[in-house]
Amino acid sequence: MSCQEFDWKAYALDDISGAERKRYDTHLLECASCREESERLGATLLLVKRLPATEPPRRIAFVSDPVFEPSWWQRLWASGPRLAFLGSGMLAAAIVAHGVMLRPAAAPVPVATAQVDEAKIQSEVDRRVSEAMGKVVADLRAQQGEASTQLAAQLDKKWAMQRNQDLRTLDTEFTYLQKQLGALYKNASLMGGD
Repeated sequence: MSCQEFDWKAYALDDISGAERKRYDTHLLECASCREESERLGATLLLVKRLPATEPPRRIAFVSDPVFEPSWWQRLWASGPRLAFLGSGMLAAAIVAHGVMLRPAAAPVPVATAQVDEAKIQSEVDRRVSEAMGKVVADLRAQQGEASTQLAAQLDKKWAMQRNQDLRTLDTEFTYLQKQLGALYKNASLMGGD
């Protein structure tokens, strides 16, 4: 900028008197580099005014902090295959415990019948495990569907709030630009222009 006598920051922040402002406005009509500097400062102020007012964070946390690590219980519940494996293991242990408790002590079992019974037991275990896994998977899918619906509702609400804020900002900026245009028309008419 070539004109050192003018303080464009004070001009952009309205920290000068009315007479000084007229002198600045007259200079702006004559000097292209000062006009460009004034427009840049005005645009910067508009952008700063658009920034949302936020509170600084009380503590900066890093992703590597142990606060963000889930507990072993959360990790277990978050994994569908692990939970299904745990459920099937518990079911198998319950079946074995039930079989041990109800085993008759005095009656000897023939060898051929024992093999048939083991096959039946294995098929029953497989059926129950697959049922339990199907139920766990269905429950997890239902929970994920509910979470997705809630997240979508929260995002819609956030976007609606952001849109309303943007519309208010746009209205404010449009009003500001109308005032600036009115001032330019007024200055042009004072200077003898059309």
